[in-house]
Amino acid sequence: MQKSLIINNVILLLKMRWIKVYQKNSAIGVKRLLFISFIGSMTILSGTLFAATSNSYQVKAKRLYSMAKYTTWSPKNNKKITLCVYQPNPFNGALKKQVKIKGKRIKNRKFKVIYIKNTAQIKHCQLLFLSKQIQAKQLASILAQAQQGILTVGESDKFFRLGGMINFINAKGRFQINHKAIKKAGLRISSQLAKLAK
Repeated sequence: MQKSLIINNVILLLKMRWIKVYQKNSAIGVKRLLFISFIGSMTILSGTLFAATSNSYQVKAKRLYSMAKYTTWSPKNNKKITLCVYQPNPFNGALKKQVKIKGKRIKNRKFKVIYIKNTAQIKHCQLLFLSKQIQAKQLASILAQAQQGILTVGESDKFFRLGGMINFINAKGRFQINHKAIKKAGLRISSQLAKLAK
C-alpha cells in the first residue's frame, strides 16, 4: 500500500514536471511564432513599400520625358536637352530605362540624363530635378542658381514655395505648375503639358 502511494506520488510529480515543461515550451513556441510572423509581415510590408516607391519614380520618369518634349528653350540652346538629377538620385535606373524606351532624341535634339552633386554643374542642365530629400536651405541655394533657361522640377511643398517651376504632388505623377517662374526663366511650355497637370 505504501509502495503504491509512493509510486503514485512519483507519477504525479512527473506529470506536474511535464506540464511545466510543456507550458514553458509552448510559451517559447508562441513567442517564436509571433516573432516569425512579425518578421514576415515586415518583410512583406517593406517589399510593398519598395514596389510602390519604385512605381512612383517610374511614373515620374515618364512625366519628365514629357516635360522635356513639351518645353521650348531659347534658340541658342537648341542642340541638346540635358536632364540633370541633383543627388541623391531616387530613380534607381528608371530614367535611363525611359530614355532607352523612348529614344535618345526629342524633336531632333539629343536627350541625355546626368547626375550632379554641386551647383557648379547646373550650367550644363536644361531640366533639373530636385528630390524631396534635399534640405530647404540647400534647395534655396540651388534654385537661386538655376533660374534662367533651366526648367526646375521637384516633389515637395518647400520646393514650390521657394520658386520651383513644376512640382510633383503625388505618386501618380500629377503636378502643379508655377507659370510665373517659367516665364521669368525665358521658357515656354505647351498646352499638352498643362493638360497633364492637376
